[in-house]
Amino acid sequence: RKTDNGVPGGWNNRFKNAWEPIAHFSRGESIKFHPFAVGHRSEDCFEYSPDNPKSTSGSGLLGTGARGEAASKPGSRDEDGRHAGIARPSNVIEAKTESSQGSHSAPFPRAIPEFFIKAFSDPGDVVFDPFLGSGTTLVAAGALDRAGYGCEISPAYCDVILRRAMDAFGVTPTLAATGDTFTEIARAREAPADAAADLRGADSKSIRRKPNGMPCYGPQRKRNETVAQTV
Repeated sequence: RKTDNGVPGGWNNRFKNAWEPIAHFSRGESIKFHPFAVGHRSEDCFEYSPDNPKSTSGSGLLGTGARGEAASKPGSRDEDGRHAGIARPSNVIEAKTESSQGSHSAPFPRAIPEFFIKAFSDPGDVVFDPFLGSGTTLVAAGALDRAGYGCEISPAYCDVILRRAMDAFGVTPTLAATGDTFTEIARAREAPADAAADLRGADSKSIRRKPNGMPCYGPQRKRNETVAQTV
């Protein structure tokens, strides 16, 4: 992803990074993939089709631009395969780093899990995060009507996750083994239930939407919308 806070510093032989890698793995080639769910509206969409001579290069690769005889053929924009519609996103995601760390030392933007959840799953699917941290993926999954599951080794961050779920969705977390609520367990531990509530409005910042209603995975997000409004 493209980031606004690459590793600071200066080197004699290279520029600083303005991106962070995100690895994508699958168990097979046949997967759910919805690129248009995370696309953006464009007046210059292109039709990638073997039947469109201007969508192939001299090497026969789709989408690399016309060359040689194909490039010299006249035609209207429609004949060129260009039209208004939803453009596929690239493999570079722009997402502003959270300006406040809240209760976690390294929170990542909610735009990141939202992007991949939309692109690779359907409503009602299960989303699992083995390293929940402050629970960003869990909140993103719930906001997008997915069932969120996860693990977290730190008891302190478990408190953060539960409190975040309470604030975001109005649910009452309970301990599966006993049925005790989060508040009851906090009382038994002599720890205030709101001790992990310093999230500084992290979940009130929904993904910014353009006037045409399409989501914008960019650096700015509205601060006056609640998670409930993004569902």
